[in-house]
Amino acid sequence: VPGTLARARRLVEERAAAEAAGSNGREGAEGVVGGDGPESRKSPAVFWGILDLKYDPDAAPQDRVKVLETGDGQSSKFSGYGAAIKETFTKENRLEETIRCAVLTENKKLTHDKIVECGYAHLRPKQHIFPKVYSEGLAAQVAASLSLGDCGTCVLKLCNRTRGAGVVPVPVGELDATLKGLLQPPGDMEAWLRDQPEDWAYRVNPGCFDEQSRHWWSNECPVFLAEELCLSAPTTRMCVETQEERSFDGTMRVGFSLHREMRDRLPEGWLDTPEGPVFVSDDPGSSAHGGTVGSGYGGSRASGVPKAAPAPRPWDDDRPYM
Repeated sequence: VPGTLARARRLVEERAAAEAAGSNGREGAEGVVGGDGPESRKSPAVFWGILDLKYDPDAAPQDRVKVLETGDGQSSKFSGYGAAIKETFTKENRLEETIRCAVLTENKKLTHDKIVECGYAHLRPKQHIFPKVYSEGLAAQVAASLSLGDCGTCVLKLCNRTRGAGVVPVPVGELDATLKGLLQPPGDMEAWLRDQPEDWAYRVNPGCFDEQSRHWWSNECPVFLAEELCLSAPTTRMCVETQEERSFDGTMRVGFSLHREMRDRLPEGWLDTPEGPVFVSDDPGSSAHGGTVGSGYGGSRASGVPKAAPAPRPWDDDRPYM
């Protein structure tokens, strides 16, 4: 269950912090949730996720941003410049009563269908699903489904793999040979494995076709995905070795968190009563009634003139998890 391990670790840390504070286990020990320590001041989040984006400012407005992947922040990799995302989240937030959406975020087909169902199809690359069985006409079917033409490129993906495992960009001219290599593993797998060098995992080039084919052969999902290739605006950098400018296609990783909206939390100065929200003024001479007077004073407090303020807004719906 997503979040269970994180909660278990947090409980261990809380117990250790309470024991360190003394046998009385006083509340407010540093790091104890519910006390006055730094952990208690963090914002409770029910989900922490990531989005991988492509951005092309020269494209039509509805096509400028494409969401390539979604993921759970607890299992995603944050390296290089992306390390700041994780540092910022852990500094300002804590996971609490997490919602369960691992299947949705980890299955690329379900993710795509849900985004399209919610009306955001323009944010996704074109995607089609095919059985993971090679046939002579399969390459032509993939190319036609994505309208690739003679010089197009598509991206082949596995439905349930993350961190780039099984992601293979393929030009149309190489599509048939690539599908044949990915979908037709060796007939005698045990003999093939015996012939592989023992140090293969240490010297393989990460992301090469040899590595990706093994992800495909060992994947249990009976289908694969073919997606439209989406690019960002090229970013130019100076190459240290050659002292030449080179451009690369960058991907932006965005972190986000979802927080529970407390239904019993009213604006400052308001109280919940059987008759509804009532504003309580700190001015003895003020006749404050719910939704009709302000929540403060304008100008001098001695003037006793209440400043107009709107009543708390009604809840928009009955989703229990918000």
